[in-house]
Amino acid sequence: MVRGLSARLPFHDVLEKDLATALVEGSPRFVPKNETRRSGLAGDPDSWNCPGIAMRCHWNGARWSWTCAAGVALLMGGCGRQRNEHAEALPTLPGSVPPAPADPQPKTRDAAPTANQAPSAGSEPLQSSSATSDGLEISFALTPEVRNARIPTRVLVLRFKNVSSHPLRIYMPASEPFRANISTIYLLAGNALLVFPEPHPHGYVVTEVDFPLLAPGEQKSYEQTFSVEKLVPGSGSVTQREKGFEPGALARVTWAYENEIERWQGGIKTLDGPTKNLFGGKDIPDLWRGKLEVKADWRVP
Repeated sequence: MVRGLSARLPFHDVLEKDLATALVEGSPRFVPKNETRRSGLAGDPDSWNCPGIAMRCHWNGARWSWTCAAGVALLMGGCGRQRNEHAEALPTLPGSVPPAPADPQPKTRDAAPTANQAPSAGSEPLQSSSATSDGLEISFALTPEVRNARIPTRVLVLRFKNVSSHPLRIYMPASEPFRANISTIYLLAGNALLVFPEPHPHGYVVTEVDFPLLAPGEQKSYEQTFSVEKLVPGSGSVTQREKGFEPGALARVTWAYENEIERWQGGIKTLDGPTKNLFGGKDIPDLWRGKLEVKADWRVP
């Protein structure tokens, strides 16, 4: 009996018995009584048909051919299966190539991406470590945003939080290009180092607005940008990557915040005019002093 049959047709028992005899004894059975045996191939070979399967076996005068016997075996296995059942592997004919193993899981078609779908990689902000000193906690987030002004620039969101029980004041110039040596970004990739912003000693007048006060538990954020691109000299608008910051490079991003001043006195002459007294020319109240650094490793896109 062929394994795996789940239903039987009326002629199965007869086929099984005569097939076994034919394979062992070589007896030329299954020949209709009204057909004459011939020494060659029969002129009108007999046929057995099942739903969706047609099988035709050719006779010779002595015995079945191996192809016919195997064909009937395949026929019996196929006819006995229900439509929705998974068929077991059928025997392979001698000299044929074995079939590839069936995939245990049905393959499904991937869903087509929707319009304006966000990329799966690099779509979330990169969060830095945090650092705390004398009641002030800082951290940053490197966003996936790329701004295109003259050159492509990337954005850090710098966060200050007062974790103390009393007010704290920070010194943070509102104009980003004038934060050198106060709020500084370092990018290190191997031996390549970039520092932002570049020092600008003139062009900005500091006011009391640049010394915001944080209540206990309050947080304030500022944006600060950097770029791993530079303008090609003489090109006007063509940019190229900074050496060492090619796509795939691993860079250490460091934000250093520091303040050492205590008061801001007026009357000092500068190219932008004389300075003005801030906070009455006295020690600035609740002003935080010190230095903090936070870092994050960034895979350059």
